Amino acid sequence: MNKKPESDALVLAIPESLPELLYHEFQGELAVHDIPLRVQKTPTQIYASLEWAVPTLVAVYLVKPFLETLLKQAAEDAYPTIKVAFKRLFRPLFGSERESRHRQISPLLALYFESREGYVVKALMWEGIPEEVENEVVNQLFALIKRQYNSGASIHDTLLVTREELPVQWGRLFLRFNLDKRVWEAVDIMQVARQQRLDRGLTQPNALK
Repeated sequence: MNKKPESDALVLAIPESLPELLYHEFQGELAVHDIPLRVQKTPTQIYASLEWAVPTLVAVYLVKPFLETLLKQAAEDAYPTIKVAFKRLFRPLFGSERESRHRQISPLLALYFESREGYVVKALMWEGIPEEVENEVVNQLFALIKRQYNSGASIHDTLLVTREELPVQWGRLFLRFNLDKRVWEAVDIMQVARQQRLDRGLTQPNALK
């Protein structure tokens, strides 16, 4: 998406051609706990723009006004609810038989939030994320967001790296869950895209240099 949404609600950006049934459980989980949601229908395409290297179809946005108001006021209720709601999108998008899929970043779903420093942070999801790992992936991601806004820590301190080690690209930071180390980490998105294309056999080793 070219421009991040400004809202004091949680935002779901989803192509207009996708059925509401796909996000019905997500929407319902939030409604039960009175967490505001704005559904933003978009043209039927995978978002490219500045993120052409890892485009995304469905995006969940936790924008700064939302994080600074609702989550500070009702953090104990809001974080668990949003975590559960977010996982409600996994089965409709990723299906139930995922184990056989190659380790690739999924173009179907991503979660965005804004760091205290103003970086747009995009948390990338794995294609075929194992169901037994999905709780750990989501719990750690929301713990990271909570530390940012509840402790006042910088994003580099939250990720346990120095400011110089943050691979900020286009004013954005990309995170990926390391399935071997079981931790979220910042990644160079161009390197990730290059490796994925090589893994898929779509290019020769020197084609993207």
